[in-house]
Amino acid sequence: MPDKQRRITKDGRIDKRGGARVNAGRKRKSEEQNLIERLDDLIEQDDVIRQLKELAVSGDFRAIQLYMAYRYGRPVERQITMTQEVPIIDMNEWK
Repeated sequence: MPDKQRRITKDGRIDKRGGARVNAGRKRKSEEQNLIERLDDLIEQDDVIRQLKELAVSGDFRAIQLYMAYRYGRPVERQITMTQEVPIIDMNEWK
């Protein structure tokens, strides 16, 4: 075998795929910005807010949620880890 480097996966197998692949990874910021501009050209923000009100009353948020996620981004998700168990209800108070 030639002196070609091979990557080893975490489970010890040889990774044969190696290297960049077509359409892999995050989209460029310019592509993201172009999508936002296209959305702004097609959809008026005031119309979205009016529709949001109507959909909120009816209970259907899917279309507006998608628009808001693309236009303003998703909120940051944070994970909290607890180092010790904390009782939610103190059962001794009920005696």
